[in-house]
Amino acid sequence: MNRLDSMKLRDVCLDEQYQADKVYNNLGLGRSPAPVHGTSYRDYAVRLLDPLLKHSKAWKGIKTDSLRAMDDASFQVVKAQIYADSNAASRIRGGEGDMNEPLREVRHTDEAGRVITEFHGARSFIHDFAGPRKYIAKINNSDRSGNS
Repeated sequence: MNRLDSMKLRDVCLDEQYQADKVYNNLGLGRSPAPVHGTSYRDYAVRLLDPLLKHSKAWKGIKTDSLRAMDDASFQVVKAQIYADSNAASRIRGGEGDMNEPLREVRHTDEAGRVITEFHGARSFIHDFAGPRKYIAKINNSDRSGNS
């Protein structure tokens, strides 16, 4: 492999890492692992997908060897579905998981460049300090003069 091919491979792997970083961050996994020198693109992409497989209903049972053996077009479709399923799983908010599950911090940047921090997962300890819920029983629309 000449230097130009090596540079192209590095750029492709860094683009893949950038795409995976968004999903990893949304799931609270931190940054995605960096590419290792001498690793092929497919091996690196499969390594990035491996922790995300459990979030995809359609692909959670697939073996990583099967991902490596796919043709390029099929692999790109499967990869996109796994990323989409993982992003959808990251949007599940509290009350739906194990109560012992820790909250996970999710940071994203809006169009103005502000960093928004949200916490996802089961309900937090703050919920235990909340008072009873109050509901509106009746809305009185009459004014003080007695006119309706």
